[in-house]
Amino acid sequence: MNLDDSERRLVSQLGAVARMSERALLDRFAQAGYPELRRRHAALFQALADGGVRAKDLAVRLGMTPQAIAQLIDDLEGSGDVTRMPDRTDGRARLVVLTERGRRALHVCDTILDDMAREAAESIGRRRLREMQEVLDDLAAHFGPRR
Repeated sequence: MNLDDSERRLVSQLGAVARMSERALLDRFAQAGYPELRRRHAALFQALADGGVRAKDLAVRLGMTPQAIAQLIDDLEGSGDVTRMPDRTDGRARLVVLTERGRRALHVCDTILDDMAREAAESIGRRRLREMQEVLDDLAAHFGPRR
Protein backbone atom coordinates (compact mmCIF):
# COMPACT_ATOMS: atom_id res chain seq x y z
CA MET A 1 0.00 0.00 0.00
CA ASN A 2 1.40 3.37 -0.98
CA LEU A 3 1.00 6.17 1.54
CA ASP A 4 0.72 9.85 0.77
CA ASP A 5 2.66 12.50 2.69
CA SER A 6 -0.09 13.19 5.22
CA GLU A 7 -0.41 9.49 6.04
CA ARG A 8 3.37 9.22 6.48
CA ARG A 9 3.27 12.05 9.03
CA LEU A 10 0.85 10.18 11.30
CA VAL A 11 3.38 9.01 13.88
CA SER A 12 5.16 12.36 14.11
CA GLN A 13 1.81 14.18 14.41
CA LEU A 14 0.66 11.84 17.18
CA GLY A 15 3.94 12.44 18.98
CA ALA A 16 3.68 16.21 18.57
CA VAL A 17 0.12 16.31 19.93
CA ALA A 18 1.16 14.08 22.84
CA ARG A 19 4.07 16.40 23.69
CA MET A 20 1.91 19.54 23.43
CA SER A 21 -0.87 18.12 25.58
CA GLU A 22 1.69 16.87 28.13
CA ARG A 23 3.22 20.35 28.31
CA ALA A 24 -0.22 21.94 28.78
CA LEU A 25 -1.02 19.40 31.50
CA LEU A 26 2.23 20.09 33.37
CA ASP A 27 1.73 23.86 33.07
CA ARG A 28 -1.75 23.53 34.56
CA PHE A 29 -0.50 21.32 37.39
CA ALA A 30 2.09 24.00 38.21
CA GLN A 31 -0.52 26.80 38.03
CA ALA A 32 -2.69 24.81 40.47
CA GLY A 33 0.19 24.65 42.95
CA TYR A 34 1.48 21.17 42.09
CA PRO A 35 4.62 21.79 39.98
CA GLU A 36 6.02 18.36 40.89
CA LEU A 37 3.11 16.42 39.35
CA ARG A 38 3.53 14.51 36.11
CA ARG A 39 1.08 12.57 33.96
CA ARG A 40 2.14 9.29 35.56
CA HIS A 41 1.25 10.73 38.99
CA ALA A 42 -2.24 11.58 37.76
CA ALA A 43 -2.65 8.03 36.43
CA LEU A 44 -1.57 6.57 39.77
CA PHE A 45 -3.88 8.89 41.72
CA GLN A 46 -6.80 7.86 39.50
CA ALA A 47 -5.95 4.18 40.02
CA LEU A 48 -6.14 4.77 43.80
CA ALA A 49 -9.35 6.83 43.72
CA ASP A 50 -11.53 3.98 44.99
CA GLY A 51 -9.19 2.80 47.73
CA GLY A 52 -5.95 1.01 48.41
CA VAL A 53 -4.28 -1.16 45.77
CA ARG A 54 -1.26 -3.46 45.96
CA ALA A 55 1.83 -2.22 44.14
CA LYS A 56 1.95 -5.26 41.86
CA ASP A 57 -1.67 -4.62 40.80
CA LEU A 58 -0.89 -0.96 40.17
CA ALA A 59 2.03 -1.98 37.94
CA VAL A 60 -0.25 -4.19 35.84
CA ARG A 61 -3.05 -1.62 35.68
CA LEU A 62 -0.68 1.19 34.65
CA GLY A 63 1.49 -0.91 32.33
CA MET A 64 4.63 -0.30 34.37
CA THR A 65 7.39 -2.58 35.57
CA PRO A 66 7.40 -3.50 39.26
CA GLN A 67 10.62 -1.50 39.66
CA ALA A 68 9.12 1.61 38.03
CA ILE A 69 5.94 1.48 40.11
CA ALA A 70 8.00 1.00 43.29
CA GLN A 71 10.04 4.11 42.44
CA LEU A 72 6.89 6.12 41.68
CA ILE A 73 5.29 5.02 44.95
CA ASP A 74 8.48 5.88 46.86
CA ASP A 75 8.51 9.36 45.27
CA LEU A 76 4.85 10.00 46.09
CA GLU A 77 5.26 8.62 49.59
CA GLY A 78 8.18 10.99 50.09
CA SER A 79 6.06 13.97 49.03
CA GLY A 80 3.21 12.87 51.31
CA ASP A 81 0.73 11.96 48.56
CA VAL A 82 0.48 8.22 49.30
CA THR A 83 1.24 5.88 52.15
CA ARG A 84 1.58 2.13 52.45
CA MET A 85 -0.74 0.28 54.83
CA PRO A 86 -1.10 -3.38 55.76
CA ASP A 87 -3.65 -5.26 53.66
CA ARG A 88 -6.29 -6.58 56.06
CA THR A 89 -6.95 -9.55 53.77
CA ASP A 90 -3.28 -10.60 53.62
CA GLY A 91 -0.96 -9.74 56.47
CA ARG A 92 2.11 -10.03 54.25
CA ALA A 93 0.83 -7.58 51.62
CA ARG A 94 0.75 -3.79 51.72
CA LEU A 95 -1.74 -1.47 50.07
CA VAL A 96 -0.87 1.88 48.55
CA VAL A 97 -3.45 4.49 49.59
CA LEU A 98 -3.90 8.19 48.98
CA THR A 99 -3.27 10.54 51.88
CA GLU A 100 -5.37 13.67 52.35
CA ARG A 101 -2.78 15.57 50.30
CA GLY A 102 -2.99 12.87 47.62
CA ARG A 103 -6.80 13.14 47.54
CA ARG A 104 -6.49 16.90 46.99
CA ALA A 105 -3.99 16.25 44.19
CA LEU A 106 -6.39 13.69 42.66
CA HIS A 107 -9.14 16.32 42.65
CA VAL A 108 -6.81 18.83 40.95
CA CYS A 109 -5.78 16.20 38.36
CA ASP A 110 -9.37 15.24 37.63
CA THR A 111 -10.43 18.87 37.27
CA ILE A 112 -7.56 19.70 34.91
CA LEU A 113 -8.08 16.58 32.78
CA ASP A 114 -11.83 17.30 32.58
CA ASP A 115 -11.12 20.90 31.56
CA MET A 116 -8.70 19.77 28.84
CA ALA A 117 -11.20 17.22 27.49
CA ARG A 118 -13.94 19.87 27.47
CA GLU A 119 -11.63 22.29 25.61
CA ALA A 120 -10.81 19.61 23.05
CA ALA A 121 -14.52 18.96 22.50
CA GLU A 122 -15.17 22.68 22.10
CA SER A 123 -12.30 22.94 19.62
CA ILE A 124 -13.18 20.06 17.30
CA GLY A 125 -16.72 19.12 18.35
CA ARG A 126 -17.91 16.23 20.50
CA ARG A 127 -18.65 13.94 17.57
CA ARG A 128 -15.15 14.33 16.12
CA LEU A 129 -13.62 13.94 19.57
CA ARG A 130 -15.47 10.63 20.09
CA GLU A 131 -14.37 9.47 16.62
CA MET A 132 -10.79 10.42 17.42
CA GLN A 133 -10.96 8.50 20.71
CA GLU A 134 -12.19 5.42 18.82
CA VAL A 135 -9.37 5.72 16.28
CA LEU A 136 -6.79 6.16 19.04
CA ASP A 137 -8.20 3.10 20.85
CA ASP A 138 -7.84 1.11 17.62
CA LEU A 139 -4.26 2.31 17.13
CA ALA A 140 -3.40 1.54 20.76
CA ALA A 141 -4.77 -1.98 20.29
CA HIS A 142 -2.74 -2.39 17.09
CA PHE A 143 0.56 -1.01 18.38
CA GLY A 144 0.15 -2.06 22.03
CA PRO A 145 1.56 -5.14 23.69
CA ARG A 146 0.85 -8.37 21.87
CA ARG A 147 -0.83 -11.01 23.94
